[in-house]
Amino acid sequence: MRQTGEGFEVVDAKAKGGDKPSRINHGNIVYPKAGTTLNGGVRCQYAEQRTVISIGALRKLRFPVSGAQKNEVDDAARAVLAAIGLCAATLAAERGTSLRSRCHLWPVETRKWQLLDKPGQTPEEIEITGDEAAALLRAAVAAAKARGLGWMDQKLELKPAPELVELIRKSQEVAAAKDTSEGE
Repeated sequence: MRQTGEGFEVVDAKAKGGDKPSRINHGNIVYPKAGTTLNGGVRCQYAEQRTVISIGALRKLRFPVSGAQKNEVDDAARAVLAAIGLCAATLAAERGTSLRSRCHLWPVETRKWQLLDKPGQTPEEIEITGDEAAALLRAAVAAAKARGLGWMDQKLELKPAPELVELIRKSQEVAAAKDTSEGE
């Protein structure tokens, strides 16, 4: 995909006459040289990250067990999904956030969640640590299992395709070469 003034467009590298990763937006952003008009990226001093877990959207989901739907099973499954979102966002924030390589976001205050319970009321603010979020997820999973929902306990290990590993290795070599040549 490539960002355009009106949104995003899909770019097929083969259709553009080549198979360069940069043609499918997998590469470094080229910054404009002095005196050029090339739009090479965005620079900012402040960015605000918002994470939303929509309880309304979760309410639409159903989780039948053996073909039978039960509200308590649906609620337990929804609690697991909400806890996964909360846990993922909290742990990611604790580890540090980056937009891309060498572009880190630094928080200016503690991450807070807001519970939007009733329209017109001030949202309740909640602070939660990664450990607390992980404990909440474990409790939600235990409750879901007790209701008959399945859960994979063993670790799922995902491995990138060899082509992607090679592409990333080459990208890092190019970046390292540029860093050393700029320092001379």
